[in-house]
Amino acid sequence: MRGLVALALIGCEPVALESEDSAFVDDGEPHVFITSPDAGADTDDCLTIGVDLYNFEVVSPVDEPTVVEGHGHYHVVFDARYIDCEADTCEVPLSSFEAGDVTILARLVGNDHADVLNTDGEQVEDSREFSYSGEACPEGEG
Repeated sequence: MRGLVALALIGCEPVALESEDSAFVDDGEPHVFITSPDAGADTDDCLTIGVDLYNFEVVSPVDEPTVVEGHGHYHVVFDARYIDCEADTCEVPLSSFEAGDVTILARLVGNDHADVLNTDGEQVEDSREFSYSGEACPEGEG
């Protein structure tokens, strides 16, 4: 969350933040959690991916081409295809996908597109499964 970054900049001690996953306690490392769609949800072409980010600031590689630790963007991966996301939500064009079960993955990357790794050397990512109906957005949406 950006609030934690702001507290650190003015000399306050970081505080433990809890995400929707009540087992999460902020450990000072970057984290990404997919918040939408819900796991197992049925969705149409109107899918918007939402994420919660901790200890990471989303910055466009155009606006900040220099690699800065803790800054970057995230890739949303759909069965080996990815989309760059530069905001806390990312609209995804699903019309080119077949209807059925889909696994999405959100992965943090630096503005050089290198994977962000935690202190254990693992990629910082989260995944979720949902079902895509293949239906177009209702009129007036999307």
